[in-house]
Amino acid sequence: MFNEINKFLEMIKKEEVPLIIPNERCRECMSIAIIEMSKYNKNFINLLNHTLRVASMSVYLARKERLNAKGKEICFLAAIFHDVFKEERNHEIKGKEFAEKILKSKKYHSDVIKRLGMQLLNIIQKMHQMLLNQKFYRMQTNRIKLEQQHF
Repeated sequence: MFNEINKFLEMIKKEEVPLIIPNERCRECMSIAIIEMSKYNKNFINLLNHTLRVASMSVYLARKERLNAKGKEICFLAAIFHDVFKEERNHEIKGKEFAEKILKSKKYHSDVIKRLGMQLLNIIQKMHQMLLNQKFYRMQTNRIKLEQQHF
């Protein structure tokens, strides 16, 4: 399993996809989330790919919005925990509860835990909508290219 994770991380490096991890505590939380994710999802590697891309996008958007360090950290953590239980019913709620448990164990301030809980579902919805819009755009672009080939 860890060989596959390392291969994937090498792929990210080659594609030059920036994965900015705000701090060491976030890195520890990410490791815990990835291990938990590997236990509950048959399609783990693809889900890990998705999660890390969402995390990259979340930090990028947080920087664009000029959020402070705590805000960037919350965005990163929300992205990392959002699909830990993807293949289970109510995965967003389970992910939120799991994230709160881990953050408490890592001695995060209750304000951060509360903000993460409130932001988690909102961020998930926005990221998924953005990714769906990109997928729709790619599908439409491919359809147009196919139609043009018939002429």
